[in-house]
Amino acid sequence: MDKPKIEIQLTASDKIIEVTGYVMLAAMWCLVVYFYNNSPDTVPIHFNLAGEADGYGSRKTMFITPVLCTFIFFVLTQVSKFPETFNYPVTITPENAKTQYTIATRLMRSMKIAVIIVFGITDVHTYFTATETSATIGGWLLPVLLAFVFIPMVYYYVKSLNAE
Repeated sequence: MDKPKIEIQLTASDKIIEVTGYVMLAAMWCLVVYFYNNSPDTVPIHFNLAGEADGYGSRKTMFITPVLCTFIFFVLTQVSKFPETFNYPVTITPENAKTQYTIATRLMRSMKIAVIIVFGITDVHTYFTATETSATIGGWLLPVLLAFVFIPMVYYYVKSLNAE
């Protein structure tokens, strides 16, 4: 059975989250430009699991994260326009489509924010390490970054199951 195609109207809070994402993305670009202009020619480009720099490269590599972040942000923005193409943990019917699509598009907005936060933390850590403000961020970084990605996924998955 084909999933119904319906347009999901954004609520005020959905619009606020969407605008917040764009503002955070712009802020990330500004931050990276600042970091680039205030970093040495060589910056860390890789960190081990303990958060210590173990690879170095040109400061131009600092632009990789905002470019990737921007690409992912806009892909998720476009994908969220077609919630009928998503996989769902429940069968989509005309009766539950609006609720399930709303939950799914909110997950996409949450993931956009999460991606910006994850890449932003990485950029800040790179800058602090490059300028010797901080030599390591510690072993807690990876679990925190993973939490930013997986907690929204689990939350919206459960929400989708309970909305049936």
